[in-house]
Amino acid sequence: MRIPDLNKVLFKKSPYRSVGIGWLKEKIIKHSDSKNLKTIHACGNKIHYKSNEELIHCLREIFFENIYKFNSSKRTPLIIDCGAHIGMSILNFKQQYPDSTIIAFEPDNNNFQLLQKNINEWNLKDIQLFQHPVWISNDEITFEASGAMGGKISEKQNNNDLNIKLKAIRLSELLTKEIDFLKIDIEGAEYDVLKDCKRSLHLVNNLFV
Repeated sequence: MRIPDLNKVLFKKSPYRSVGIGWLKEKIIKHSDSKNLKTIHACGNKIHYKSNEELIHCLREIFFENIYKFNSSKRTPLIIDCGAHIGMSILNFKQQYPDSTIIAFEPDNNNFQLLQKNINEWNLKDIQLFQHPVWISNDEITFEASGAMGGKISEKQNNNDLNIKLKAIRLSELLTKEIDFLKIDIEGAEYDVLKDCKRSLHLVNNLFV
């Protein structure tokens, strides 16, 4: 039986180190609550968040796995971010292309407040934030605001405390010129929105769904 090198096991480099999170901070993040407002220094910035599970999820996918990495010959690419959450994707886009222009949508009020707080904290420019769900019309719709990453458009018209009425934005009407990166992460509404955008998708250079 092969015995593992104990030093390698104990001192294996964590991906958290690559974003400036030390061993102790990593443990604090993983074992903290998901209710109260917290702040951590990571990715070269101060990040405000509530849910430790969602922060870990964002760090892993966006900064460790680089799921939003893309190539553009432009210094000022245009990015549309549908489902911006608390802004980690925007931070990543701006680190890739500091002079990019970003249009971002986040309908959940709890997320949107953190999104605004983070964008202001980071002092990022050329960013437009909208608290609207993207959809296939500009009508008022029912949105199930979970206060987390799982908020979604709801077809149920009941009096659930989580359900709120919001004006939707028809994404297809925004696709009128070249889009360098389009991110659509809208909890199940992706298919309907993409179907509605089919005549304009040729304008999108990079698409993440």
